[in-house]
Amino acid sequence: MIGEQAGDQEDRLGLPFVGPAGQLLDRALEEIGVERERLYVTNVIKHFKFEFRGKRRLHKRADAAEIAACLQWLEQELDRIRPRYIVCLGAMAAKVMLGGGLVLAAGILIGSS
Repeated sequence: MIGEQAGDQEDRLGLPFVGPAGQLLDRALEEIGVERERLYVTNVIKHFKFEFRGKRRLHKRADAAEIAACLQWLEQELDRIRPRYIVCLGAMAAKVMLGGGLVLAAGILIGSS
């Protein structure tokens, strides 16, 4: 499973999907009977890009240069684990994995020809 970018808690702990999105993912996996330990979960962007608003670190979208810089690590991860299936969690992850031409059909991003 490939998410878009690390959140605040993920960035602080150095682990993917441990914050609110990870809790939602865990509940969804539990509902369908899939053990998270059997999956490889990562993000396209390995760091949390943010801006301060007061004392809070708020999410800021990664740009093309940051995506390109992080892509080398994602490619190495995929080469190493050789996944049978890839599930993209979010539009950025789908765009990186499938390329620029995407179509939203029934809530699922798919590549267009």
